[in-house]
Amino acid sequence: MVHTGEEGWSAIETKCFLPSSGIAWAIMLLLTVVPNGVVFMAPPCSDWTWLNSYTSGRYLSEFGHVGHPGVKASNTVATAVSMLMWMCHMRGLYYMVEQPKDSSMFKFPAMASMIEMTNGSKLLTYQGPFGAAIPKPTVLLHNMGDELTASLVKPSPPRGSMKANVCWTSNAGVFKGTSDLKATEHYPTSFAQELANVAARAVGLV
Repeated sequence: MVHTGEEGWSAIETKCFLPSSGIAWAIMLLLTVVPNGVVFMAPPCSDWTWLNSYTSGRYLSEFGHVGHPGVKASNTVATAVSMLMWMCHMRGLYYMVEQPKDSSMFKFPAMASMIEMTNGSKLLTYQGPFGAAIPKPTVLLHNMGDELTASLVKPSPPRGSMKANVCWTSNAGVFKGTSDLKATEHYPTSFAQELANVAARAVGLV
């Protein structure tokens, strides 16, 4: 999602990054961002989490099983996000990339290099206090500084305070999702609103 100041928000779906025309569209939108604007990106996390590490092969290498279509697509998206981070840095824009706490995306070579080159920082927060049904530990990679992002930092909710049970373990020791799992993919409204507030403060709208 790209914040364009007074012109509002423009959304880019990650699946559009895969064809070259999608990447070109993302670059075009990024070039419309006002000075000090914020580019927010939330790439799909499934191939990067520990739960899928055996299928993705990322327990063996940051590149994973490159012959697997899903892993190949995820690597392409991560590379595209890295390129957009660099463009933000060169244009004097802020970026923010969201992933779950256990994601290994930020260890992907292109991402790791770009984090160093753009002086990126990682912020750990929990979406439970924002209204999520589970604690939902989240890492926000950004180049914005602590003053702008302080309102996004929330502590882990007390153990047992969350209502949803999103996974169970079978007799074979395999983790499986429950019917509550799908709903937890979405951001709580107050979390999304605070992201918008951070972007507004960055460009001086509030």
